[in-house]
Amino acid sequence: MDGQASFIDMPLEPFVPDAEISITAAEKMVSIMPGAQTGVWSYDGQLLSGSRGTVQAVPGSYLLPIILARSGIQLRIYFHNNLAEDSVIHPHIKLLPSSCRR
Repeated sequence: MDGQASFIDMPLEPFVPDAEISITAAEKMVSIMPGAQTGVWSYDGQLLSGSRGTVQAVPGSYLLPIILARSGIQLRIYFHNNLAEDSVIHPHIKLLPSSCRR
């Protein structure tokens, strides 16, 4: 290869996250309509280590928690699927104006 190192030849540095987060998917019964319980797939999250990110549950919601991290923060997310079905999670990214950032 014309004397240049290839990507494969480059040494890999270990990934050291700024924060580690755990997200667990499980079935849960919740009250969506008054007086009735409904089975849903629920997602709970928690910050395992680091202080460069936060995990906020949405009160009264069974949806994924809100994960907040500044640009450039490296996160490791552990996903525990306790559902009977295969499951995938994916982010929806919302950029906040600087006046809203902490």
